[in-house]
Amino acid sequence: MMISEEQARAAALHLSTCGAAAPSAHTPDVSPEVLAAAMAVVARTPDMNPERMAEARTYLQSDGTDSRLVASMMIQRIISDSLR
Repeated sequence: MMISEEQARAAALHLSTCGAAAPSAHTPDVSPEVLAAAMAVVARTPDMNPERMAEARTYLQSDGTDSRLVASMMIQRIISDSLR
């Protein structure tokens, strides 16, 4: 998911002014069975995707890598993920 710098600024402003809701381990609308199944899937999911890591290594080793662009994109992704 790509977001623009303006969207990243707006998200950062939103997070700094109202804060993000803390995640809750208990949701009354979700049955314990569904929650257990979801937790099992998460437990089996690897922390990283080897294919994406290989793509990133190739990109970073290429001559056209701009460290500021990479850093900006990483920050945008972190902000985007924090809003989900």
